[in-house]
Amino acid sequence: MKHIVLTLSLLMITFMSFAQKPNNGQRRHERPNMEKFLEDRTNFVVSKMKLSAEDSIKFVPIYKEKLKAKGELMMKSRPPHIIPGQEYADSVYMKAVELETNYKIEDAKIEEAYNKKFAKILSAKQLFIYLQAEKMFVGSFMHRNRPHKGDAKKD
Repeated sequence: MKHIVLTLSLLMITFMSFAQKPNNGQRRHERPNMEKFLEDRTNFVVSKMKLSAEDSIKFVPIYKEKLKAKGELMMKSRPPHIIPGQEYADSVYMKAVELETNYKIEDAKIEEAYNKKFAKILSAKQLFIYLQAEKMFVGSFMHRNRPHKGDAKKD
């Protein structure tokens, strides 16, 4: 009987220690580290482009400038907070639609302006690879950050 109680006690202690271990990944409501995200994105794109050190020195500052411009646009284009299932005045919905449409237009202008800047320092092939790397990063990021089967919300 002592052995059973001792075994059960050890199992409970072990279980409790695993349950209390901090999550090595991000917590659900924790804000992402934007600097790390931008650095990861830059490194990913540069590695896919296989830039020489000389080309990288020219490309990276302009690329970071572009990311900053796009980030600022995103912040100023945030639509009003609309909770699904709740009703709002038509003006609130129209404001959200206008902001989204204007965001897409301004985002495309930023893309066009920076692609022209990149074309001055990159070959046509490098510019094409850059655009592909941007798409690959988004897919890679979404894949890495998607919820896993056991991570369903428990709120």
